[in-house]
Amino acid sequence: MHPRHMRACLQLQPSAIRALEKAFWLPRRGSLFFRLVEAGIDHATAVVTLLHMGEREGAETLLGHPIQICPPCLTKRYWSLRIKSRTADEALFFSRVGPNPHPLALRSAERGVTAHDRYAKLKPGMSVDQALRRGVTRRDLREWSARGAIKIERVK
Repeated sequence: MHPRHMRACLQLQPSAIRALEKAFWLPRRGSLFFRLVEAGIDHATAVVTLLHMGEREGAETLLGHPIQICPPCLTKRYWSLRIKSRTADEALFFSRVGPNPHPLALRSAERGVTAHDRYAKLKPGMSVDQALRRGVTRRDLREWSARGAIKIERVK
């Protein structure tokens, strides 16, 4: 702890001091500041510990300003509030991707994306859902799997 935090340690409430002593197994005699320094506990660790132990006022005393609590709508994202189940395509992944079975064809404006280009997007560890989003078709996956160029496994 930095010496500038000594005054804040002297202003702590007895309940916050007991919480820190209990959390870090500090001896009961001497100044709290010097006991924390000897134990190697920094300012941030002491504040976080007080917050975890429900001593918000003690944490605010150590910080020197009040802690602002945001409404839940600002602290949690929408996607974390709803339970997202895994789709069938997200549960499948490529355990092996062999060399490209398609010859490198000349790309022309009329032909568009070739099977060679689509196969080049596959990487081991990628899920089937990710491959489908990158433009690979289900037909491609069936054909490549039947040829043995790729191996698809289910996540356990």
